[in-house]
Amino acid sequence: MREVCLKSQRIKKILSGITDAVYNPENLEKIVKSYIEKKDNLITEYSSVDDRYFKKAFKEYPIKEYSFPRAAKFTGTMSTNKDHGDPFFFDLVNKKVLRLQNTLGAPQNALCVLYPDDGYIGWHHNGNAPGYNILFSYSQDGDGYFKYYDREKDEVIYMQDNPGWNVKCGYYPYEKTEPNRVYWHAAATKKARMSIAFVIPNRDIWINVIEYITDGDYDEDYLKSQGAFHELKKEGYV
Repeated sequence: MREVCLKSQRIKKILSGITDAVYNPENLEKIVKSYIEKKDNLITEYSSVDDRYFKKAFKEYPIKEYSFPRAAKFTGTMSTNKDHGDPFFFDLVNKKVLRLQNTLGAPQNALCVLYPDDGYIGWHHNGNAPGYNILFSYSQDGDGYFKYYDREKDEVIYMQDNPGWNVKCGYYPYEKTEPNRVYWHAAATKKARMSIAFVIPNRDIWINVIEYITDGDYDEDYLKSQGAFHELKKEGYV
């Protein structure tokens, strides 16, 4: 994942409408009370966002066990689906998130959650849901973070939130065709933090979306390095 600069005034306006609704003190109090927390029953000796947890999962278990997070503390759903998650939260944000999705032209909303105080999503890699991603996250004062495993450096890289909305983009490789490239990551926060993610199957459309979000101010070299290996090779990027 790479952070990109949010410059589109249209996107900023939609996101402001979401935060105004969610972070209204009365609404926020009600939302955070409905959080759920699930624990991993395979690795119990470490917190699911601990780097030691990642090392154990990475070395000792089949990658399919960590396609989705096995541990998390959040309110909401893995998509805007009223049948899964808190109905109040769904009704509060659904139309606004759909407006954001339609504005971006993204076919799939993969995540719409609010992490309460001390909320988190444990180490996982999304290798069963490959595609080009756009991730929006809102931090009240920058006390949350996203982190990932950098294979080339063999280290965990932390991406600290900035106060307000943060936007990241990146590609999740497919675990069946590229098991050695799956993208391990996790996130945590001290204060309530919201995340909304979209998956875009087409690389060109994904780049167009990033151009729209950033008003054309993005790292073109990074984008050219993202994608399935066979696509990158065919297009001459590797």
